[in-house]
Amino acid sequence: MPGRYLAGAVVAAGMVGIWYLGVHDPNEAGAFPPCPVFAMTGWRCPGCGTLRALHGLLHGDLARAWEANPLAVLGTPLMVWVGVSLGVMALRGRHWGAARWPAGAPWIVLVALLGFMVARNV
Repeated sequence: MPGRYLAGAVVAAGMVGIWYLGVHDPNEAGAFPPCPVFAMTGWRCPGCGTLRALHGLLHGDLARAWEANPLAVLGTPLMVWVGVSLGVMALRGRHWGAARWPAGAPWIVLVALLGFMVARNV
């Protein structure tokens, strides 16, 4: 039963976050904090532009979203699928640790993120 409450809380928090992102434009100063990686290093991290990309997707502007962060645009369907899958598992009372991921998945994700970071900064 506690897993169901947690799943409900996560869904509610996600919906509030989506609403906030839809209402507040990340391109305007003060709506969101700046990227700490960019502030410290001057390099755009793999997450830089993700809020602008998601804002563009929420408003149906695929070109603007792609310009902000193509990896976020490509990864959004996967992240939605993972989030929904984990939420369904929690609602069914299964522990999130019971999810079966391919053995090499974390390494593939790490290499993709590092490769994207290098490619966008060169």
